[in-house]
This record gives sequence, C-alpha cells and structure tokens, in this order.
Amino acid sequence: MRGRRLSVATRVALVYFLVSILYIYFSDRVLGAAIEDAKILVLVETYKGTGFVALTSLLIYSLIKKSQKENERILGELDRKVKERTAKLEEAMLLAESTNRTKSEFIANMSHELRTPLNAIIGFSEAMLSGVYGPINERHREYLGDILTSGENLLSLINDILELSKIEAGSLNLDPDDFSLKELIKSTAGIFREKVAKHGVRLEYDISDGTDVMYADQRKIKQILVNLLSNAIKFTPDGGHILITARTVAEGRSGGAAKRAAGKPGEAGGGGGAKTSVEISVRDTGIGIARDDLPRLFQAFQQLESPYQKKYSGTGLGLFLTRKLVELHGGQISVESEKDQGATFTFSLPTERSYERTNG
Repeated sequence: MRGRRLSVATRVALVYFLVSILYIYFSDRVLGAAIEDAKILVLVETYKGTGFVALTSLLIYSLIKKSQKENERILGELDRKVKERTAKLEEAMLLAESTNRTKSEFIANMSHELRTPLNAIIGFSEAMLSGVYGPINERHREYLGDILTSGENLLSLINDILELSKIEAGSLNLDPDDFSLKELIKSTAGIFREKVAKHGVRLEYDISDGTDVMYADQRKIKQILVNLLSNAIKFTPDGGHILITARTVAEGRSGGAAKRAAGKPGEAGGGGGAKTSVEISVRDTGIGIARDDLPRLFQAFQQLESPYQKKYSGTGLGLFLTRKLVELHGGQISVESEKDQGATFTFSLPTERSYERTNG
C-alpha cells in the first residue's frame, strides 16, 4: 500500500528551502576555495544569483512536470473506473427494467385469466341469490352470500394488483372529460347506502357553491372516492358519521389543500385569474391513526395492524393506488388524524386543463 504523498506545493517549498540554505551558507566558501583567479571569482559572484534562480527554476519545473504526469495517470485511472462502473450500472438498470416489465406483463395476463372465472362465479351467485334458478333455503342463501362476498373481495384485490402493475409499467393513462362532481359524489355515496344503513352510520356530503363541473378522468376520481369511503366505513364503528366535502380553494389559502400539498393547482376562469384547485375531503369518526403510523399510510402493501392481530381485511394497496391516481392528475393527497379521533383524508386536483387524453 502506498504511503501518503506530499502535495506539489509542499515539495516545491521544500526544494526551494533546501537550495536556498545551501546557497546562503556555502556558495561564498565553495567559490572562494574553488576559484583562485580574482577576475573569474568576481565574474562568478556577479552572476551566481542568476544561476541560483535558473537552477532552482529548473528543479521546480522538473518537479511540477512529474507531478502533472502523475495526476494525469491518476485521473485516467479514475475515469476508466467510472466508465466501468457506469457501464455495470446501466447493465443492471436495463436488467431490472426488463425484469419489472416481464413481471408486469405476467401480472396483467394472470389478472385477466383470473377475472374471467371470478366474474362468472359472482354472476351466478347473484343470479341464484335473486331466485332466478328457483327458491333457495336460508342455509344455502348464507353460503351463496359468503361465495359472493369472497368473490367480490378477490376480484377487488385482482383489480388493485392489475392497477399496480400498470402504474409500475407506466401504462396507467388518463381519459379526462367534463363531468358533474356533485353527481359523481352522490352516485358513489349511493353504492354504500345499504352498508352504512346496516351499521347505523350516517353518510353525508356537502359541496360548496361553484364547485360542480370538473375536468378529470371520471372513472379514476370515482375509484379514489370508493377507496376512501371503503376505508372510512371499514374503520368507523356503528352509529358513526362520515362526511364528504368538496370546495374550490385558492392557492396558498390558509388550511387549504393547496398549502398542505405539492400538487399543481390550476387557474380559475380562462384569463390570468388566481390559481385554484378542487379540494375533496372524506372525514370519519372512526378509530383514527396514530401519529407514528402516518408516514407508512400511503405505501404499497403497508397495513397498520400486525398480521397476527388483524381485525380488518385488506391488502394495503388501496391508499397507495389512491395516492398514485391523485398524483396522475397533478394533485396530492394528505391525511389528518389522531388515535381514536377519526381521520380526514383530503386530496386536491388542479382546475386547469393541464393534461389531455393519454390513452391510445
């Protein structure tokens, strides 16, 4: 292993110091002893300073050139190593991308193959429960209800995994259009009417004046609302309350989503107005979320319960997909919650037409 080398400046200083010492203390003595002719001695003493400078400059120049060559060698070696490692990283990245693409294609194909028989199971279960194939007793009705519920849960999981594979492959696209946000919230809340009625949960919505027509991918906005409402209903005890609110907020407004989130807000009107965004919140009176668990909330396959003490079903994909869908629209989602104090999930979307159809 090579020892530590002195810097160029240090070596130059040492050489100059040593030569100077030799010149000051020994030059007169050496010259006096070596030259007997007085004229020659006077001549030599006249030009000895010039000779000293020339000799010192020559030594310093030689030292600097040597150091430059060494630096060039070191830089060349570093450049070679950097290129080698860059090539290896590029190769690893290409391999990872290929593997990820293959995985996503496999998941997409498997999801399609699994959804086909599942849809048949769900369809036949619903038909038998409705009495299309004749009357059934209560015991069979209970079993068919379990089959239908399990099939719907499995189909929901497969759909989530398929969405996840599309996100990872970068092929999840938008199909934006104008639609009524009020009607969308109303119809989405209607999906859960029977479930909330069964548990005595009050589900309400409040949409501020001037917040209705919205430009976005309606199906994906509905999926966001369904995911948030499913979570709210799942974790809200009997007799609880869930409130959906929607309003238009100006950028930088105190307490608004535009200030809490990093999404790109839009512009109101068409001509240089203040930038605005639509803020939609789902608030519940459920079990709440501990502060320490909040950072893990929107990560894939993250569940806040221990797998050995689970009381609530789920895969941990719902909120992750919700965040991705919001970000795909140029918005952002946040949560405010404390343990046993309920939770409020808020997402904001820009009102400007900052994206067009991306599906081919």
